[in-house]
Amino acid sequence: MNRVESLGFDSELFGYPTGKAILDSNSSLAEIKRQAESFRMVYLIADQELNIEVSSVLLSGETVQFRKKVVPGFHSQTEVEVLKEMPNQALLDLAFQSGVFSRFRVDSRLRGREFEKLYSLWLEKEFREGKVFVINKKQGLITVRVNEKKAEIGLFATDTQSRRLGLGTKLLRHLESYLWNLGVKELWVKTQRANEPALKFYLKNGFKEVESRFIYHYWKE
Repeated sequence: MNRVESLGFDSELFGYPTGKAILDSNSSLAEIKRQAESFRMVYLIADQELNIEVSSVLLSGETVQFRKKVVPGFHSQTEVEVLKEMPNQALLDLAFQSGVFSRFRVDSRLRGREFEKLYSLWLEKEFREGKVFVINKKQGLITVRVNEKKAEIGLFATDTQSRRLGLGTKLLRHLESYLWNLGVKELWVKTQRANEPALKFYLKNGFKEVESRFIYHYWKE
């Protein structure tokens, strides 16, 4: 087990000491407790499920990383536009919908509105530092960060009342056209294994799974 790394951003946002550690096959509960002594919560990241059954360590989800090559052939969608003003409540609600399977939402021990705090700030940072595309008067959104030849989707959702209308596909097609014109070669995205609709959507649209990680939350008792 690697040393627990203090996460200043998370600690400040949540209001208590938060850390992160990468586990290996030799990691034990005793070592986890010793390393996490000065933290209230620690994210434990593992390549496989842990054989630990204690209330202080909870499997909060399995993250799945997808990747696809950006190829020509997609066209910009007239219904899609770049967000030019600070996100409003409607877009914030979409951001919350995008995180319905988030580990910060499924962990019932998080009772300080951690999920809402995190996703509110995430959307704001995507607006300020990345790109936010919206469709049909903000019935859907997709955000992206570009780093030279690689891009990564951040938040991606369509309103629950507007599902099965192809809005997600149009957002993705528009994004791929935008990235191709920038010269971006690869598009990455993370989601949760429990989010079966998202898994099917990405596979249907040419993404390939490249890795997965099990994320546990350790809470100091």
